[in-house]
Amino acid sequence: MASSLQLALGLLILVASYTLGPKTALFHFHIIFPLGVWLLCDGLNFRFTGRSTLHGPRRKVLAMILWGALFGLFLDFQMVAVTKILRYLSVTAPLLALGLYIGWGFCLPAIYESYRLASLLTRGFTKRALVPTRWRKALLSTSGPVGMILFAFPLFAFLYLDASGPLIIPAFAGLWLLLEYGIYRRRGSKGLLESLLEGFWSPLAALTLASMTLTLIWEGLNALMGSWRYQNLFWLEPRLLGVPLVAFFGYFWWYLLFLSLHQLVSGDEIWY
Repeated sequence: MASSLQLALGLLILVASYTLGPKTALFHFHIIFPLGVWLLCDGLNFRFTGRSTLHGPRRKVLAMILWGALFGLFLDFQMVAVTKILRYLSVTAPLLALGLYIGWGFCLPAIYESYRLASLLTRGFTKRALVPTRWRKALLSTSGPVGMILFAFPLFAFLYLDASGPLIIPAFAGLWLLLEYGIYRRRGSKGLLESLLEGFWSPLAALTLASMTLTLIWEGLNALMGSWRYQNLFWLEPRLLGVPLVAFFGYFWWYLLFLSLHQLVSGDEIWY
């Protein structure tokens, strides 16, 4: 019964966002949208596998929301202040800004549960190692320094040069490598980078499926509401169902970053 109510509430939030959001132009519907995704995907995962974050310890749920909010603030600094690729058009008051980061908080469990749901459909890819075994440890060990260089360069450009939008690519890549390096040094679980180097490709397929789906439904809502826009970037045109092509790659990176962050801070095994 609880999972049925959860599924119904998640679906209701998504439907309300699409029906009332464009009519009212209230940014609040973007704030609750990832909550709807989380509830829906979490409920489906509970039905199919018996596993759920929402039915787990409350401390873990609150920690995910808090980490998601803090990480969203950090990503916004990169996208809005440093590279200026994103501009919020509807966040015009302090309370809305606070709500924005509550919405970012919902993003972490929404991304986690939607990835887990997608992974049910993409298992079974043939395992084929990307690099020889003797190279893997060296690549994992250097992911930290390389990540630091990639991450620091856009900040340097922001402070001393005329930083441009495409620098978000090394910023995100460097941040992901730093997170993966932290997972590697922790020794408690295997990160995505290590899994890929060993030839385990199913997570990449699940990431693609989940991120493309979320891009279409969330950016599709933004196309109707005009709450934010992308700028100072490539592939803003043409659009697919009103969504800039560059957004599909952006959401893929968000999945990488949020899931690696979650694995680093929680120790959960994700890439199965």
